[in-house]
Amino acid sequence: MSSRNLVRFVNNLNIIIAVCALQLYAQSLDRRTPPNWAARVAAARRLHGRAVNSSMPANTFPLREAQGMFITFDLPGTTGTTVVSINPAGKILGYSSLSNGLMAAFLRDNDGTFNTFNVSGATAYTSFFFGFGPAGSSLNPADEATGGYFDANGTMHGFVRDGRGVTTTFDAPGADITPGDGAGTTPLAINQAGEITGYYVDADFFWHGFFRDLHGTVTDFDPPGASTACFFGLTTPWGINAAGEVIGAYYDSGCNTHGFLRERNGAVSVVDVPSFATFTVPEAINDGGEIAGYGIDATNAEHGFVRDNRGFFMTFDVPNVREFQNMDINRLGWLRVSGTTGALCCTASGAPPMAPLRP
Repeated sequence: MSSRNLVRFVNNLNIIIAVCALQLYAQSLDRRTPPNWAARVAAARRLHGRAVNSSMPANTFPLREAQGMFITFDLPGTTGTTVVSINPAGKILGYSSLSNGLMAAFLRDNDGTFNTFNVSGATAYTSFFFGFGPAGSSLNPADEATGGYFDANGTMHGFVRDGRGVTTTFDAPGADITPGDGAGTTPLAINQAGEITGYYVDADFFWHGFFRDLHGTVTDFDPPGASTACFFGLTTPWGINAAGEVIGAYYDSGCNTHGFLRERNGAVSVVDVPSFATFTVPEAINDGGEIAGYGIDATNAEHGFVRDNRGFFMTFDVPNVREFQNMDINRLGWLRVSGTTGALCCTASGAPPMAPLRP
């Protein structure tokens, strides 16, 4: 894996990416329910992992910048506010800095009302409280929120706050919770049912994926072929859909980056775009089982891709966008993409429907 690709992957963990992408989330995703949606979810469960990876010709999408009015706000009495996620109802998850150096988490209703909360024992929230993956992924339509926090010993733990305001903390099996190690558990995304995915850091500082079900049972996992030979290694989940399917990326023993899809029953399959030599990163999965992400080809050029629920790929480019930084795909197959144009952060585009992907 080249140094450029390593830097590229690490940079995707930057907080700025999530903030820039979040500004475009609400106006870019269609809330309508497509025809035969339930059947599509069922089909996704049956078909994932059994289709032969195939490619379609690359497409270039016309750039359509998102339009809309920006509203600024702060939690009253605080010294700074960070927006984390927004759900389809327009409720916003975030946190603000207090004058004593601590943080206060909040939910902001679309009428501007704030409801504050804090996780007991939290001294700070991790950057992945920013809903790593699709913007809004840490706050679901039922107002259930998830994220990670640091305790007084510098250990990371996960939390989930239900729609009634009850907060539960948890740790993944195998997570290193030794005081001072800076390791632990970091949830990244929550689906409509309240199922959560994320990663944990073990005693050797390697990352592993986990899935937390409705009953609070946490199961850890690594895709077959994931290796501890490279960097911080192993597995980083990025998103989860209504069917409980998890997507993300992992390193192999040659330091190549591959995508994966984990089904609810625990079966894991590789998601690699055939034309991307050694670097494929799925970033989002919708409720129909369509996956969106990016990768790097043999010439070191970066492209976006969509994988349908039969296993077929279509790659694409967005004019003027050099590096994809955050991507989402809604239930109708519409994409929201943000990326960089040279040194500028977060030029976004809305792509047309994925008509070639439809059966």
